[in-house]
Amino acid sequence: METQKNTSSIFVENGEEFTRVWFNKVLYFKAEGDGTRIQMKDSQITIPISLEQIETSLGEIFLRINESRIVNKGYVEAFNKKTLIIGAEELPVSKSHVKELYSSFHIL
Repeated sequence: METQKNTSSIFVENGEEFTRVWFNKVLYFKAEGDGTRIQMKDSQITIPISLEQIETSLGEIFLRINESRIVNKGYVEAFNKKTLIIGAEELPVSKSHVKELYSSFHIL
């Protein structure tokens, strides 16, 4: 039997329980030390899992913009070759991810 990847949420370990994280509420994932911070609109949690491990579970609504961040494209308000804005935060875009950034959005 073939298993299918859930593209709307993941469960993450949060202490002694597992918490569902809905992708549509995630602003971005940020590598921090040995773990990853999941930044949501109203909260954040840090989990002991690498950004690379999380990336394999993410759907197409997410985009890596540098070595330490993967953003939810639905929350991107503006961008250029060096930065991307989500809410009040200006996030750096690495040169190696600029082409993918520009090709991920419909630009007129």
